[in-house]
Parts: sequence; structure tokens; C-alpha cells
Amino acid sequence: MPLYGINDHSLDAKNRLTVPAKSRADLTNAVTLTMAIGGYLELWPAAEYEAIARQALQGMNPMTPKAKQLKRHFYGNAVTMELDGAGRVMLPQAFADHAQIKKDVKVIGAGDYLELWDGDVYEQQNADLMGTAGELLESLGDPS
Repeated sequence: MPLYGINDHSLDAKNRLTVPAKSRADLTNAVTLTMAIGGYLELWPAAEYEAIARQALQGMNPMTPKAKQLKRHFYGNAVTMELDGAGRVMLPQAFADHAQIKKDVKVIGAGDYLELWDGDVYEQQNADLMGTAGELLESLGDPS
């Protein structure tokens, strides 16, 4: 089932984030937390993240510098964990720093995964997105 919505959450004193209750059913087994390009974090069901990473690397010569860089990105900037009994994930400090998350977190449903943003950074990003949404929508179905 796709993950939807925008939720406001806060990190606790131990850098733990409570995953929105409506999203927990899709994240009951292991989850993978990744540093995303663009200054935010992604929280994936672990099996789906592994499948996506393998698909992205499929057909590449694993000995090329490009393949090695992509592997480093996909696997080096990710950590797999389980939700704790209260439905929380711990954000390692390097991950929180990457996303500039200090306390307030916007949890955004992105279909297959959740995006975790610093609240202020997300507000600016979303304002920019809404300014270009018309162009993005017009491009749907356009191969260019």
C-alpha cells in the first residue's frame, strides 16, 4: 500500500523518530534508512530498498569506477534496522546532520518510502516544488 501524507514529528533526546502509526504496517519488518541526494533522508521497507538498489545496478560491470561509486552510495549511505516496540527508528547523528535535522521532522509519504526532512528545509523545498508543479505535471507522459 502506498505511503501518503505529511506528518509533523520531533526527535526525542536519543535521536529517535516515531514513525506515523498509519505507515507502520508497511514498515513492520526491517527498514533501511538512507541519506538521499538533496539533503533529506529516506526510510524504506528493507526488502524494497534492496530490490531497488539491485535493479539500479543490474547490468553494470561491477568492476567499473561508476558501479563502485553507485554501490558506495546505495550501501554506504544506508543503515538497516528494525522499528522498536514503540514504532521508532533511531537516526544516527551523521544521518541527522546530512538532513540538517535537529528536532522537528517532516515525515512525507512518497509512495514506496517515507522522506524525512528538517521542518524548515522542507517548507522551502515544498514552496519551490509548488512553484514548478504545473510544469512537472505537464511533462507526465512526455519522454523529454
